[in-house]
Amino acid sequence: MIMTVKSRTAPGKTRMKRIIIYIVIIFLFWLTTIAYLSADNIIKAKGDEIELIKKDVTDLKAENERLRLRIAELTTPQYIEKTAAEELGMVAADSDDKVYYLP
Repeated sequence: MIMTVKSRTAPGKTRMKRIIIYIVIIFLFWLTTIAYLSADNIIKAKGDEIELIKKDVTDLKAENERLRLRIAELTTPQYIEKTAAEELGMVAADSDDKVYYLP
């Protein structure tokens, strides 16, 4: 004679436990998907922001270089002499002229 063990839970309860497990699994899958999509969206937005900042940095570096060249041009003795003569009406001193400084 073979003995069998009877389940103490009713067949309806086992089925309900399975349904609850499936619902929990589906909910966790849905929650994971939403979290992944949110993180992906944030990463893409930050990537776009980084690209804009890189472009700004490149533009500012080019502007700085242009300004350095302009400063170098404006501080040459030839430019200063030309500007003094044309805009301020100054003339170069003769070698025999003396310059006096007032105290």
